[in-house]
Amino acid sequence: MSEDLRCVEVVALLKKHELVLAELYDMFGRALPEMASLWKRMVLEEQAHAHVLDALEKKLESGEVRFDV
Repeated sequence: MSEDLRCVEVVALLKKHELVLAELYDMFGRALPEMASLWKRMVLEEQAHAHVLDALEKKLESGEVRFDV
């Protein structure tokens, strides 16, 4: 497996991790309505992280960006 492909896979897993955390925080918000605003902010943060990682993943796939590993 090439290093470039491995980097893409790692970034894809990180993106998935962020989205799973967003789902978890959403569940916390529903389970703890008195803290819903905190958990909603956390959901938005994780979604923003996933968005950044998605953009990075696309740039890695296109060859526009490379990691020096």
